[in-house]
Amino acid sequence: MIEQDFLGSYGLYLYEDEFFFAVSNSFQKLVEHLAPIRQLTLNDDFVRHFVLADLCSISCEETMVKEIRLLPRNTFVSVNLATLQLAVRVRADYGDNSIPVDTPEGILLLDHWFEKWTKIIRGIWRARRYEISADLSGGFDSRITLCLLLGAGIDMGDLRVNSIEDRLHTHAEDYRISSAIASHYGFQLNVSPSWWDSNEPEPFSLREALDISFYAKSGVHKQLGFKASRSMLPRFNFTGSGGECLRAYWNEPPMDYQERNVRQAFELAPDCAAAYALSMRNIIENSFQALRRITGGKIEGRDLTQSLYKETRCRFHFGRDAVESYFANDIKCTPLIDADLFRLRTNGRGCSDKNLLVAIIFDRYQKELLQFPFEGGRKIEEATLEYARALNRKFPPPSFPEEKGEEVAQIVENASVPPVQTSEEPTNYREIDDCVRTAFESCRERAAFSLIGSDAVYMRQHRLMQRDNYRPLQHAYPCLAATGVAAALDSKGGEFKISSYMQRMAWTKSAVPDESFIQNDYLRLLATARIDVKNHHGSSESGLALLSAGGGYVSVSNPRWFCRDGNEGYVFEGFSGRMELSLRALMAGTVSVEFRSKNAHNAQGAPSPVLVDYTLIEVNGRALCDERMTAWHDDPIKCDTPVHSGDLLTIRAVWGPHNCVLDKQPIAKGAEAEVIEKPAPPTVTRLLRRGKARLLRILSR
Repeated sequence: MIEQDFLGSYGLYLYEDEFFFAVSNSFQKLVEHLAPIRQLTLNDDFVRHFVLADLCSISCEETMVKEIRLLPRNTFVSVNLATLQLAVRVRADYGDNSIPVDTPEGILLLDHWFEKWTKIIRGIWRARRYEISADLSGGFDSRITLCLLLGAGIDMGDLRVNSIEDRLHTHAEDYRISSAIASHYGFQLNVSPSWWDSNEPEPFSLREALDISFYAKSGVHKQLGFKASRSMLPRFNFTGSGGECLRAYWNEPPMDYQERNVRQAFELAPDCAAAYALSMRNIIENSFQALRRITGGKIEGRDLTQSLYKETRCRFHFGRDAVESYFANDIKCTPLIDADLFRLRTNGRGCSDKNLLVAIIFDRYQKELLQFPFEGGRKIEEATLEYARALNRKFPPPSFPEEKGEEVAQIVENASVPPVQTSEEPTNYREIDDCVRTAFESCRERAAFSLIGSDAVYMRQHRLMQRDNYRPLQHAYPCLAATGVAAALDSKGGEFKISSYMQRMAWTKSAVPDESFIQNDYLRLLATARIDVKNHHGSSESGLALLSAGGGYVSVSNPRWFCRDGNEGYVFEGFSGRMELSLRALMAGTVSVEFRSKNAHNAQGAPSPVLVDYTLIEVNGRALCDERMTAWHDDPIKCDTPVHSGDLLTIRAVWGPHNCVLDKQPIAKGAEAEVIEKPAPPTVTRLLRRGKARLLRILSR
């Protein structure tokens, strides 16, 4: 989302039905305020460059980036920490999809990939010093990696093969299939070799765990996970990450993919749907154009959509996970995200099925793995399998001699302890999850995200988190990352720490109205004030720029109905009892400011007045009231102020629930704010008075 006059510093992109924020401000300002990244990676130039470059994922456009841009894979970004100058070097064309797999050249490249990775596996295994693990599910991707492990000829009993056993997601079916495969090949699932006991983990503190995860992944990662400890010796984990790039996946024309995501953006939040959708369209169009430039127009159609998957999901989701794992001394080995495989087309000259490449791999290197079903009823078409068999008969696999004097692979030799300090105050996953959940559900987080994003989006993510059992905190992640980046940019002296920021939110829930107050729609409705600000200047250009909105919880929106006449306006809502706004006029005109209560209707849809008492209203230092004034949505307190272009507009308001709300009609009740026309029974009256007294105590803190 880019609203140049309001935010100017944030971008948004969607992945399927999830959304993520990425910073897109001046790189110099970003580097100045993210000093903790330098501390984490001070001794490793490569990791420093990788994290900083991938964190931003921007291309510089003078001093301000107005939208997210795709940096090509194999882009080298160098940062001069003394001058804060940024240098970008791009390898123009990396040859993706350039070789049909059903050609002698394609088969030779495939065999080279297989031999290379089996040597790496044997080299690590023969060192007899490192833990080796592999993930196995019922899908395609981890099974392709299993082809390599079996083909390396190592003792599978020296590995730990991980397979999740629960009833979440697709795990139950995955585990049944994995168990059948393990039984066939004679190894066990989820069992560590006994000699691993000597590799005791070193715990991280809560702050270290939070900092490593958030700085490495920066919110642009599909799922939220943490590392609670670091291994003393390197651990090598073989995964099927990125295997979607090798088979029929995201097999969709570029325009269909773009329009589907734009429709999803419209569904995010009514108050800012148009801005989200426009941003989504621009991001996807720009990314497709960038991929066309990188490849010289050689990739088009459905291949272009799959290429976008490689350059977004693979790099963000799997790449950032690899960086986070590095700090835990856990080396992610991802043979399916190999440049050699990316050069191969997933289909061929004589077979258009994009599952041809995986069919050739299974039939060529481990035929028996095709005997087991794939999760979800997925399969490779028989015609595709027969084409793969005929191709492998025409070009039979060579014998891969096992070299007895084979040296330990370079990846092992270069493995070193990452530059992160462990802690004498160990944490655990439950403690980390509790901190993240508490921070996300705090009033402070909701207020902060509503200022830079949308309260409706926050509530959507909150509902998703409460609904989902599988990785529920992934829905909190984009909101926390966005407000964390905003706080970092606003911090002074470069001392900002994301862990301190999150813990402060989690520890100071009562500094603003507490969570029970947020969840009580009735009490919140009584305390909510609304301020509408609009510049009437007779032009279609934007007339106002929001500089700040503070004073506790404040949500900000630009409703379409408020901007229909071409004059942009802002609607502010808050329930913390005070609001301080600062705006700048971009055009000469008359700024109208209206002080209201929240709009409420009864069950029949009729307006239901909810009264609030304003005790202070100031516009540019001029007091509109010096005693209590009562307003509601349809009867606001109004102020018109002439402005010139560049004028500063300051607004202050202090309010509380109407002091006679229990004695006058109508009164809001529940989410629908239904009018109560009959006197409340004595018991109900006492409860309402008790609730109001509690509300006033909260607001007076």
